[in-house]
Amino acid sequence: PYSDEIHLMEGVLHAEKEKYKQAIKAFSKINAKNLSRATQPMLHFYWGYALLKQENYEKALSYLLRVKQKESLYTPHARYYAGYCYYCTKDFQNALTEFLSVQHLAGYQQIVPYYLIQIDYAQGNYEQVYERANQLLDTFPDNKHNYELHRMLGEMYYTDSVYTDAVRHLESYYELRQTAQKEILRNDMYLLGLSHYM
Repeated sequence: PYSDEIHLMEGVLHAEKEKYKQAIKAFSKINAKNLSRATQPMLHFYWGYALLKQENYEKALSYLLRVKQKESLYTPHARYYAGYCYYCTKDFQNALTEFLSVQHLAGYQQIVPYYLIQIDYAQGNYEQVYERANQLLDTFPDNKHNYELHRMLGEMYYTDSVYTDAVRHLESYYELRQTAQKEILRNDMYLLGLSHYM
């Protein structure tokens, strides 16, 4: 009778150690009906999260959405990761719904706005991007994701022929990417050079 609970704890431990394949294997041995109603959201959350980390977004969503059916400790986290799954599969409308539902929560205030801006950018809502991105840079100047905002703003200002702002943002992007020792996209270096020339 306790084997399902043992497999659950085994799977959770594997997930927390970033051993997602082993976590999924442990979870697949569980009959969820044998778990208490209070424990089922834990199973579905961690199983969905492990699948997400394996980039199996559709299947991850099926578990994360189960967590949303009844409010629990895992519900806000499931909503965020469901939003992320939708984002990765370019289902931006559902991603927005999920991200907006958790954007006010302490653990998500600094990350969710970046996804909202990415969605606006992908949908061509550039006025919204200008407004949100500049506001976010002012509010969280040291956030590790700011390089992406600078890149988007630099490209947008270049497209709008506002070259001084394009240079400022593309140089910030370049500096932040170098500091993080991440690859700098060739196209962005090209835009920076053109912006200096213009």
